[in-house]
Amino acid sequence: MVEQGPENELKTRVTYKDGIWLLEAAHLLIRIPDAVYQRHVETYLKERGVPILSHTEATAWVNWLMDERMAAHQALQKVEYWRQCNDPDIHIWDFQEIRRRMAQEKLRR
Repeated sequence: MVEQGPENELKTRVTYKDGIWLLEAAHLLIRIPDAVYQRHVETYLKERGVPILSHTEATAWVNWLMDERMAAHQALQKVEYWRQCNDPDIHIWDFQEIRRRMAQEKLRR
């Protein structure tokens, strides 16, 4: 019996060596030159609306994205950001002000 994965696809073993992709499944061996494989990758991505980037471009984009996320985390660690953001789901308690008001209440009694 042939092993099958999701949607009755044959389970495959994929290897890459010296510019050749090899897919092995049951009684099949498929040999694909890297240029042909990359052409099919690009077609697959284009059909799904994914931008085509070289490895260098993709790496630069990921590095930029990570730098921007780090900058966002740093910005969000500043109290003033939260004090000025006017988001109704953010609640800020000023304990110094609370203590001051409590002291005033005690004095009025």
